[in-house]
Amino acid sequence: RKVSSTPFVHMTAAAGAGVATLLVTNPLWVVKTRMQTQNLQLNIGKGVRKSHYTSTFNALLRCVSACTP
Repeated sequence: RKVSSTPFVHMTAAAGAGVATLLVTNPLWVVKTRMQTQNLQLNIGKGVRKSHYTSTFNALLRCVSACTP
């Protein structure tokens, strides 16, 4: 049995792909950016340095724990 492809099916598939991409790539981009900028030697507050991430997984865990209540 052949299923016809309607514009609604294509729009639904595109929306699903967009949501999946957003949920997967956005956290990884945040981790990538934080890891790339951690060695800029920026001081935060009163001379306190930002702690460094030891790995991608460590950075991902710390970002998730910082964003969840």
